[in-house]
Amino acid sequence: MTNTNSNQNTNSSQSIKNAQGAEPSAQAGGVALAEGSAELAALMQLPVEEVAAENARRLARAQAPYDPLTGEGCYGERELMAVSGYDTPLYLPSALVSALGREAVEAGGESLKRERIKYDFEYWCATCTTIVNKLTSRLEPLVPNVPQRRLIAVMEGARQAGEPVRVLLLKARQWGGSTLVQLYMAWLQLVVRANWNSVIIGHLRQSAAAIKGMYTRLLSRYPREMSGGERPRFESFEGAANVNRLMPSDSLVIIGSALSEDAVRGYDLKLAHLSEVAFWKQSTMHRPEDVIRAVMGTVPRLRDTVVVMESTADGVGSFFHTQWTQAITGLTGYTPLFVPWHEIEIYREPVADVAALWRSLDAYEYGLWQQGLTLEQINWYHNKRREYSDLRQMHAEFPGTAAEAFSTSGFDVFALDAIERLRDRCHAPLWRGEIVGERRSLRSTLVENSNGLLSIWAMPEPSEHTDEPSSFRYVVTVDIGGRSAQSDYSVICVVDRFSHYGMPEVVAQWRGHIDHDLLAWKAAQLGAMYGRAKLAIESNTLETHCNAGIDGKALMREVANAYGSRFYFRAMYDPLADTPAKPGVHTNVRTKNEMIMKLVARVRDATYVEHDSMALDEMATYYQPAGKKGFEARPGKHDDILMTRAIAMLVLDESGERAERTRRNETVPFFCPWK
Repeated sequence: MTNTNSNQNTNSSQSIKNAQGAEPSAQAGGVALAEGSAELAALMQLPVEEVAAENARRLARAQAPYDPLTGEGCYGERELMAVSGYDTPLYLPSALVSALGREAVEAGGESLKRERIKYDFEYWCATCTTIVNKLTSRLEPLVPNVPQRRLIAVMEGARQAGEPVRVLLLKARQWGGSTLVQLYMAWLQLVVRANWNSVIIGHLRQSAAAIKGMYTRLLSRYPREMSGGERPRFESFEGAANVNRLMPSDSLVIIGSALSEDAVRGYDLKLAHLSEVAFWKQSTMHRPEDVIRAVMGTVPRLRDTVVVMESTADGVGSFFHTQWTQAITGLTGYTPLFVPWHEIEIYREPVADVAALWRSLDAYEYGLWQQGLTLEQINWYHNKRREYSDLRQMHAEFPGTAAEAFSTSGFDVFALDAIERLRDRCHAPLWRGEIVGERRSLRSTLVENSNGLLSIWAMPEPSEHTDEPSSFRYVVTVDIGGRSAQSDYSVICVVDRFSHYGMPEVVAQWRGHIDHDLLAWKAAQLGAMYGRAKLAIESNTLETHCNAGIDGKALMREVANAYGSRFYFRAMYDPLADTPAKPGVHTNVRTKNEMIMKLVARVRDATYVEHDSMALDEMATYYQPAGKKGFEARPGKHDDILMTRAIAMLVLDESGERAERTRRNETVPFFCPWK
């Protein structure tokens, strides 16, 4: 009969749903309830008896039966069958039953066990593998835990559908993610496929070798009866120190490091385990992208091929973080999978006094309860948190969400949860190319090119507003960098303040290295294309020095004269006061802090639309160094994109104040000393 076990079916379908990012509330991590909120007050006043009863229900739901030997609760379509030699019916993969026939399956015997491992990875884990238990240090077979079963659901879900397995795994600690990935690849090489080569790449060769050590231990204790009497083994391969031949399947197992992509060249790879990718070095000599490109160039898109990039997090802005943000927004072919701390079974502590625990919780911990966690999970978290000096350190070690996993230490300017809320609208540009025009001219053309530096998410639309200087639809802001590849980027940003979202929207961006005079004219041309937008150029660099032998102040005057009344002028003191004005936006400690705080408020309240995930990455690495008053990017990171958004929010707020003064028939000064 077809398996109708509701727990098994529910678990399998839920695992797939979780793995693809649509996590149920209990998986969503911790979000603190607002202090003083009605929701928090209601929780704090719940009767202890009601809390205890609900906790008992949650514990009962979590006890879904699972047994990889009988197949109960295991992944995939299964059939419940009575098999000779077994006291209880078995939940066997439907594919196995179809391949052997029902009579052969019901007859049982050793041949059924040998055939079953070809179709049932979880059964193979429980009968053929040997791992070191991290808590007891004892050697034992692997019985997959809850997070491992989620990962199995992702990999087997793709494989059984005839698709290649491509997974991006963001790991918390102590649940065996790397172990499970390596065992899955070993199963494919030992049982499912012959001549199926694999590579293990770590941030150092020693770490890759340690992963391969799990494979060696497995082979040394592999049951002979499951492999036809001959225990599988490693043999040397043409004297190569980093390559072993797996016999009798005649498959290669290669180990390498992220410091060189040469380890994978020349091999026909089908399986790739890329470990601790967040810690791969990024320099002019070594780039994670080069290693990934070398691997993906040889792994075909076929069934039974596997590529898993896995890592614990190491802050935002890294190659791994970029891959993660792209995966969760559907920009890559990888399935993102994150396991929060509360799914890991060892993170539980018994509760002796429910009332005392309930009274001692804070807003964050009440939020954990609200999301479906048990008191035993919250009690472990409550006690463990005392070992850390602040909440961010706890989040970094035991994250409940991907955002917490990528948390960095220090005085971050932007709240990570607020940043992550903006990512929902990040996506690839609708158009990419370049804007081309002559110097000293506002006329330009767009040239499409997939490698172009100009990204456009929304083309310019006719403005419904007047031609008055204070009425405009688009804002163009410029942060000036350098022209060499080692210098900061120059960025031009276009914001639509009357977008279809009902709030300001980033609609275009140019980012690259260029001479300052060419940058200024390119910004003016882009502004002209967007309905003679309000054009605000950061003036610090041009006022102090300018490259290519250009007088920066003269350049600013030249562009302002050509552009006209919508070129941004700043008042020397009060932007609304009747005082002389200067062209451009000058950033100093006072003005920079002001514009950054305006952007912080926009991000917090989600009152602007961002489409470029790199802007959010820069926000996540923006901080206030200890002992300093100002803000800056963390070492090795950038803030060029971020600053264009901050300048835009300053201009938008000023324009709103000026519009209000105009509505009240007050004077709105506009000064240009040389006109």
